[in-house]
Amino acid sequence: MPLLRVVVGSTIAVDLAFADETGSPVGATGVTIQARSPSGILQSLSITATGTGTWRANCTATEPGEWYLRAACTGPLAQAVEARALVEPSNVLSPS
Repeated sequence: MPLLRVVVGSTIAVDLAFADETGSPVGATGVTIQARSPSGILQSLSITATGTGTWRANCTATEPGEWYLRAACTGPLAQAVEARALVEPSNVLSPS
């Protein structure tokens, strides 16, 4: 699972691309992207199609700790990929 490091308050951009066995972009169905915060809150992110087989979602890192991200689709073949982001507190800005 890849690790991304950001500071609290940052936007975590999730870009997703689906391809067939030859590497050509392919449309996907049932695309979902979810994020779980360090406090355990699971949220479904709003996603936008950015082209054939490509999608984007943004998640605001509102608390420090490990965030887990999951992107999945139901077709043409059911697939899922997960990543994590380490969100660190700011060394400059005071917590509100």
